[in-house]
Formats: sequence, C-alpha cells, structure tokens
Amino acid sequence: MPSDRHPAMVEADSKKEGAVGMALRLIGRKTAVVLFLASSLGALPASAQEWQPELTDQMLREYDCEVAFLSQVAERMVNGDLIVLAKVHCIDKRTFDAYRDSAFGPFEIHPCENPNNRVC
Repeated sequence: MPSDRHPAMVEADSKKEGAVGMALRLIGRKTAVVLFLASSLGALPASAQEWQPELTDQMLREYDCEVAFLSQVAERMVNGDLIVLAKVHCIDKRTFDAYRDSAFGPFEIHPCENPNNRVC
C-alpha cells in the first residue's frame, strides 16, 4: 500500500522509531542489570536487623550516649557469623566506633577523641 507522505518524512519517521526502539532496549537492559544486582545481593538474616537496638542500649548504658544516628555501617557474613562495624553519633556530638564479630557478644566500642579525625 503506497504512502501519501513524502519519502523524506517516511525516512525520518523510521529513524525516529529506530531511536525510540534503541532507547527502550537500552532502558530495558539497564533495568535488567539493576534488578539482577538487587536480587543477587540478597537480604541479610534477621539477626542483621536486631543489632541496632542492642548497640543503642549498650551506648546508653556504658557511655551515657543517646544515639542520634549511625554512619559508615558495614555488615558482612563471614563463616556464618555476622560482623558489624558502625560509627555511632550521639546527640551531644560525641562519636564512637563500634565493632562486633559475634551475634551473642557485646560491641567493642572506642571513643573518637578527635571527632574531626576521619579515620576514627
């Protein structure tokens, strides 16, 4: 069936459709990669979510620190044990490093003497 449109218009439309199709394929690939990465990372066990209240309680008991927030949190499973590292920030601006390598033990807590020290 012949088109009543000018050949240049038909060619421009086919290029536009090609660009749109390519963009959709690219978005589809990116979405697939994101979904794959999200599913392959998997969720940490429930014990990974239980340590935060334990750390908050320990900070209040041992250092009279009301936790404002945690930063630089790292949770890793090593040989079936959950290793937790976190920087604890108190509402009074003190900062501590916390570490625990056993779900049943207390956190090792070290005060940051100089809060401007990025290593601590």
